[in-house]
Amino acid sequence: MSGTRRMKIGLAGPFPVFPSDSPSGVPEVVRLLARSLSSLDEIELHVVTTSRLAQKELMLTEGMLSLHVLPSSRTRRIATFLLDDILAIRGKLTELDVDLVHSQGLPEFIWAGVLSGKAHLCTVHGIWRAEVIYADTLKAQVHQRLRTLMERMYSGRIHDLVVISPYVIQALPTLSKSRQYRISNPVDDRYFSVTGHGVPGRVLFVGKICKLKGIDTLLRAFAQARVNVPHAELHVVGPSDLDGEYLARITELAASLRVEDSVKFTGPLTGDRLYTEYEEAGVFCLPSYQETAPMAIAQAMAANRPVVGTNVGGIPSMVTDRETGLLCPAGDHNLLSRLLTTILTDTPLADRLATAARNVADREYRSESVARKTMLVYSKLLGKSSTE
Repeated sequence: MSGTRRMKIGLAGPFPVFPSDSPSGVPEVVRLLARSLSSLDEIELHVVTTSRLAQKELMLTEGMLSLHVLPSSRTRRIATFLLDDILAIRGKLTELDVDLVHSQGLPEFIWAGVLSGKAHLCTVHGIWRAEVIYADTLKAQVHQRLRTLMERMYSGRIHDLVVISPYVIQALPTLSKSRQYRISNPVDDRYFSVTGHGVPGRVLFVGKICKLKGIDTLLRAFAQARVNVPHAELHVVGPSDLDGEYLARITELAASLRVEDSVKFTGPLTGDRLYTEYEEAGVFCLPSYQETAPMAIAQAMAANRPVVGTNVGGIPSMVTDRETGLLCPAGDHNLLSRLLTTILTDTPLADRLATAARNVADREYRSESVARKTMLVYSKLLGKSSTE
């Protein structure tokens, strides 16, 4: 790159800034992608994010990564704070004078990219209109419906799209008019170092404790599976909804099913503690009603753990039934129970599925590979040759 100006990229999206921020889902994707992109000689990377914990604008550095944190007040009316966030994010991108904006996830970041006046690449991570029916509280429903409206408005204005799952195009047909680049989300490379079979009978769930994730179905399936696998145990890892109502309901359900002594709700875990949960798992289960490209499944595949999930949304494009995991319809706790029992009692099958899944993960989810594929898209959009 000697004598060649580096591409100045504005990566706009949620990012874990403070210790209380849980690096999972889209924030974890942005974090991993940012770290890998910032190590490339061809790129000068600026991450622009918002935080309700920031009292003023912050500028942080991590190696070659520049992180710009804008304060966001979630105490104002939702329409007001979304508009304020969009304008603040767009303003910072304009001030930085980036060559290209790569927006991630939430509508406020996508709209800021659309309105930036710069070359714009978008990664859509969730389908808001498909998730709104699973909102647990009135406040969540209001948030989801407004974001669904924003989604409908911006989907026709995205011209260049990173497709993390074919499901994104199926769910939002207006995006089919965009130029599309198929690139999966990255996974922390350390998950590829997991070995062994984990704790016999250990079932692991990782995700937000909310209705959309189908944890009530998992508890019923787990209770049935324990009839044939009496030593089975279930670890449920993740933060609960804002008011804890759903967590209280499923805790009561575990007690009514008489499995409370075999179910552990760990709360949100990160870093070494989350890695250990995957390392000790015998099988990973995600019984969601709706998903796009769940990070937790990608982590389990990288960690060489057999996956049991539902055939909804983008999950079937990640997990091929009977080849890299086992799938069932959402809400079917009877079939889910049989699949869990099969994995927990058929070690050769579990090993075959896990090995095949890791091979897919090794090809699709390595952070460095994802970053280089993304960089090539940046070069194409900015009219640069990768050999310059």
